[in-house]
Amino acid sequence: THTAASLLSVVVISVGALLAVKGLMDIGVMIGANILAARALQPISKFSSLGATFAKAKQALELYKQFSMVPLEAQTGTAKANYHGGLSFRDVAFAHSGTSTPLFESLNLEIEPGQIIVIIGSNSTGKTTLARVAVGLLEPTRGQILADGLDLRQVAPEWWRKQIIYLPQEPTFLNATFEENLKITNPDIDMAGLNKVIEAVGLRNFLDESTQGFDTPIIENGRRLSVGIRRRLAFARALTTNGKLIIVDEPTEGLDTDGCQAVYRLLNELSKAGRTIIAVSHDQNILKAAHTVIDLNFKPTPKVTTLPRAVPEKVPEKVPEKENEKAPEVAAKGAAE
Repeated sequence: THTAASLLSVVVISVGALLAVKGLMDIGVMIGANILAARALQPISKFSSLGATFAKAKQALELYKQFSMVPLEAQTGTAKANYHGGLSFRDVAFAHSGTSTPLFESLNLEIEPGQIIVIIGSNSTGKTTLARVAVGLLEPTRGQILADGLDLRQVAPEWWRKQIIYLPQEPTFLNATFEENLKITNPDIDMAGLNKVIEAVGLRNFLDESTQGFDTPIIENGRRLSVGIRRRLAFARALTTNGKLIIVDEPTEGLDTDGCQAVYRLLNELSKAGRTIIAVSHDQNILKAAHTVIDLNFKPTPKVTTLPRAVPEKVPEKVPEKENEKAPEVAAKGAAE
């Protein structure tokens, strides 16, 4: 709009100058015409500035629609004094409403605090669904999921939300600053805490290079940011809480080498600190760090394999594609032997 106003002013002055030279217009009329042209564009300029407001309204409406479809949760339940991060699957099965074929069934697994569990499988095999079932966002069709021995169907939802950190594949951001988005999950966190999580996910250089730092605005759900920055920001926001159970969906997808290394280090530090991690990922380095792999390519009962644990320190040289595809099976075979 500013460009259009400038061009219009140039046109008016140019035409006015030609007419003035020919004696068809005096200078006062030309100046008046220029002023009137500028005023004529003011309503259009104001209308275009409403774009950001309309974007916020659209996002709010979409969030409202999603929220209105969420069923009411129970207002009562049991809460433990201390949750250590243990999780048990006992004959767990899940099928979408209206279908008779389960995505998975007869899943039995005992997860100890501090363990890393990786879920793998082809598209549409139920990886994200299993992750959502694990944290109680979806209720299993059959079986039990226990948190330190407590059935998730009996826990107080408000208490349980404080125990988990859930990082979806496509995180959502508000039209606000970096700082405001980071504080959504923990409004009381101070700047020292914010700097700590920023350092942990490798966002320090990005913020230092930004002239606005923590006041850098995020608009349109962060679409103007790269995939890597959005994922790191979502991870940093998740880390502002002290949940013992961490669920991450494709945490290294879209990240460069430095971003991947930051995630590897972070996952290992969280595991060493006793936090339980469930990751949906085909990243070979995360697979090598896993205690257990759940393969949903096996139907209807997933294949559960315990692996020898190796902590990745850096991104290795790229392995041949065929070898890369066989890595989980090779690791599983080694574990069996």
